[in-house]
Amino acid sequence: MSGAMQVTWLREKLRTLVQGVIGQTAFNLEMYSVVIYRSVISAREMRCGVSSGKPIDETFEGTFFDPHARAEYIRHLQMLHHLTEQFVNAMFGSVRQMPYSISSIVRELLAAVKARIRVEYSSYRLTMSSEGKASRLK
Repeated sequence: MSGAMQVTWLREKLRTLVQGVIGQTAFNLEMYSVVIYRSVISAREMRCGVSSGKPIDETFEGTFFDPHARAEYIRHLQMLHHLTEQFVNAMFGSVRQMPYSISSIVRELLAAVKARIRVEYSSYRLTMSSEGKASRLK
């Protein structure tokens, strides 16, 4: 399959996902809790017009004690999980039409993920269903 056909296939599979991500006005996947903590404190102070009295320079561990920052961090993780699931389902949802070069990259990626999961999460198993959807079994 030529490079142009591979690009066409990828564009067809990922267009709606990418447009959905780009179209979100309040899209933020910041994962560093200190940055999230600072932005939550700053937003709260701007909204209220008074200082919160909380230190703006907090340690990584200390940021998780702020309930608002922790909730924002969890929202970011949930959004990342949702987008990752959409991407994986878009890629594996059409395995039969997938160009060979892309399927070989996906196969290597799946092998690397399985190896990592086997090491870190030995009680979980990553599988591919007959529809091409990835799932995690315990």
